[in-house]
Amino acid sequence: TSAIVASMQKLRSVGKKSTSVTAKNATKKKKMKTKKNVSIEGSETKSSDAVEVTLEEKIATKTDQKPDVVVSKKRKVGITPEEVHSVASSISTVSRAKLTKKKQQAKKCKIKPKIKREFKQEHEERHKDETSLNITRAVSDSKEISMKYDTEERKFRLEKETMLNQVDKSVKDDFRKVGFAKWQRQWLPVIQLGPYDISPGPVRKYWMDFFHKRNKAPRLVYWYGSPKDDLSKSFSFLSKNTIVSYDEGVKKSRHELSAKIKKKLLAGKQLTVAEKVLVKGLTELKDESEMSKENRLSWMKIED
Repeated sequence: TSAIVASMQKLRSVGKKSTSVTAKNATKKKKMKTKKNVSIEGSETKSSDAVEVTLEEKIATKTDQKPDVVVSKKRKVGITPEEVHSVASSISTVSRAKLTKKKQQAKKCKIKPKIKREFKQEHEERHKDETSLNITRAVSDSKEISMKYDTEERKFRLEKETMLNQVDKSVKDDFRKVGFAKWQRQWLPVIQLGPYDISPGPVRKYWMDFFHKRNKAPRLVYWYGSPKDDLSKSFSFLSKNTIVSYDEGVKKSRHELSAKIKKKLLAGKQLTVAEKVLVKGLTELKDESEMSKENRLSWMKIED
C-alpha cells in the first residue's frame, strides 16, 4: 500500500510539473503572438503614414536632400499595390518635372547662341544698309557739288570771255608779255597782266572799274624782284608810253646792271633796297623771258 501511495504521489508531482510547463509554454506563445500582432499593427500604421506623405514633401526630400522620411524595406510590409503605385506615380511625376526643367534649360542654352547670331546678322545687315546709304549720300553730294562747281565755272568762263572780247586787241595781245617800265629815272623789269591773271581783290576791282568808267583797258604791270610773300606793292597801273618790250629794252642795254651797281657788287658793298630789287628782278626777267606766256608767274596762285 505504501508503495502504491508513493508511486501515486510521484505521478502527481510529474503531472503537476508537466502541467505547469505546458501552461508556461502556452503563456509564452500567447505573449509572442501578442507582440507580433502589435509589431504588425505598428508597421501597418507607419507604412500608411509614409504612404500619406504628399507630393510636395517628396519633392522637398528629393531637392533638399533631407532624409526626413525614409521608407525601409520593412515598411513595405502591409502596403497595398495601389499605395505602391501611388508612390511610384508621384516619384515618376517628380522625375518628369526635373527632366522637363533640364530640357527647358538646355533649350534656353541653345536659343541664346541663336539669338546672338540673329542679332549679329541683323546688326551686320543694318551696318551694310547704313554704309550703302552713306555712300549713296556721299555720291549724291559729290554730284551736287560737281554740278554746282561746273555751273559756276561755266558762268565764270562766260563772264571772262565776254569781258575780254570788249578789250582792245593791242592791249589784250600784251597780256603776259615781259619788258621794261620807267619808274622815276630807272627802267625796271615788268610783265604786263590782264584782270584774270591775278586773284580777285582790290587790283582786279580797280581794273574793272577803270574799264567800265572809261571804256578803255588800263595797263597793269607786275614788278619783277618784288617780295613774293607781300604783293601789296607789286602791281602798278601805267600808261603805254612808259612801257617798252623786252627786245627793245635789250637793244638799249636795259637788261644789264649799271656800272655803279657792278662796282658795289665787286667791292662787296651793301646795296640799297631799290638796287636789290633791280638785281633780283633782272634775274627773274631773264628766266621768264625764255618761257611761254602760260608758264610765266607759275608760282603765283590765281583764284577765280
